[in-house]
Amino acid sequence: MLLSTNSEPGPRLTLDLTAPRAKGNADLWWRVITVGSNAETVADVPPARFTLDPDAPPQALPPEVKTGPNRELVVHSLRDEKSPKFGNLLSEKFESRNADGVRVNGRDQMLVYSVPAWPEEDFTVVVRVRIDEMPKDRIGQIFSAWAAGMDDPLRLVVDNGKLFARIEAGGGFATQGVAIDTGHWHDVAAVKHGARLTLFLDGKLVGSSAAPEFTTTSAHDCALGGNPHFSGNEFLAGTFAYFGLWARALSSDEVRQMAGPD
Repeated sequence: MLLSTNSEPGPRLTLDLTAPRAKGNADLWWRVITVGSNAETVADVPPARFTLDPDAPPQALPPEVKTGPNRELVVHSLRDEKSPKFGNLLSEKFESRNADGVRVNGRDQMLVYSVPAWPEEDFTVVVRVRIDEMPKDRIGQIFSAWAAGMDDPLRLVVDNGKLFARIEAGGGFATQGVAIDTGHWHDVAAVKHGARLTLFLDGKLVGSSAAPEFTTTSAHDCALGGNPHFSGNEFLAGTFAYFGLWARALSSDEVRQMAGPD
């Protein structure tokens, strides 16, 4: 038996394979056995095999997702906190900061946050925003984690006066568009749970779409009010009062409870 474990569930389990590696091209065999309270179930296939190359350089592990007690990655009240309560603000360029929040001009300003490792499975993004001016003949980003073409774990975008949640990962995925106005505060939330992406506006479910169940991305940051890696103009003129990112799917009740009055 190569491995038997009853470790706590989690996104990663690290094994020390230095002993087999030191012996040269030793074959390593493995199979999955499911153990229940009354029986064991073995997959009806031969054991799988792999070999470690002793001359290969050590492979660096990707960074682990470090979260808060409620699986927070970023929590930032832009009305009363210059720095996030949780997470890191990498850069900020804005027009004004006051009791309402932080206003960006829609031309060259946005707030960029660090996300060392984007969640591979479930996540939630919540933004409290007042759109001050609709973009003309282009899209505007409320939230964007776009890293490259077809590498976009999530964006919350305004397109022709409508709000969408979109993902690019091996294909394009988008919720239905819902009308959103200017001059009023709105709570926008996207919840990715399993193979489903759900869009909420002011605590109400307004759209959903199929989504990749697992996502591998090179994204290591995200932004409010713009696209952090696109050279074109996808800026949004608006005021931001709150931003939260979780490495879990918030329930519909949790999303509704976070929606505040205008």
